[in-house]
Amino acid sequence: MREWQSQTHMKWYCRYHVVIVPKYRRKSMFGAIRREVRLDEAMIHDYIRTQEEHGKKEEQIQLDY
Repeated sequence: MREWQSQTHMKWYCRYHVVIVPKYRRKSMFGAIRREVRLDEAMIHDYIRTQEEHGKKEEQIQLDY
């Protein structure tokens, strides 16, 4: 459900959230984001690896029947 904002002379629906990062904060902020992304990336790789192993086991079970 959309949340319309309004004032006396207009209504709007905002879909984007804009963040302005000052130049001196940019490096520290993006460094933290990169660390988080790398952690997520490692978790994704682990998940894919375990899913592939699980898929191979299921195929082997189906071949055995």
